[in-house]
Amino acid sequence: MIVVVYFDVFYKALVDKLPKHKLVHYTQIPATLIPSTLIITGSQKRILREPMYPELNDIINRTTGIVIGICYGFQYLARLSRGILVDGTYAFRGVKNGHYYNHYDKVVELSKSWIKLEYQDDFISIAREPRKHWIGYQFHPEKKQTDYEKYIASLL
Repeated sequence: MIVVVYFDVFYKALVDKLPKHKLVHYTQIPATLIPSTLIITGSQKRILREPMYPELNDIINRTTGIVIGICYGFQYLARLSRGILVDGTYAFRGVKNGHYYNHYDKVVELSKSWIKLEYQDDFISIAREPRKHWIGYQFHPEKKQTDYEKYIASLL
């Protein structure tokens, strides 16, 4: 079962692309839920200005397969694993190197267990944590069909 955790508007573009997959919608995540795949979407929230969510930490730890973090979701996973994030002073929006970005805050360093796959200027844009089966994107692959197919659909 694929579970999508979202905080605000960035949810729709992803869900529109996932109709063939069994998605579960909850306003509160049941303590007994064990997803096979967890996707944490982007958000307008600022990661360094928000608390961590114990319920989300629990479901991340209960997920039996891959955990995909998109933008804010990647920042959340990085923060959870003691990565270094920078509180950006301006919004970066637009397409760069073929990816759609929309964020303030940036992941600039990760713990040694992460493998950094791609950088964009002064931040990490793609990384994975192989022991925990986490992958993070500091951009929005759901916004562009070719990125969605390469970075999300190929993992489901």
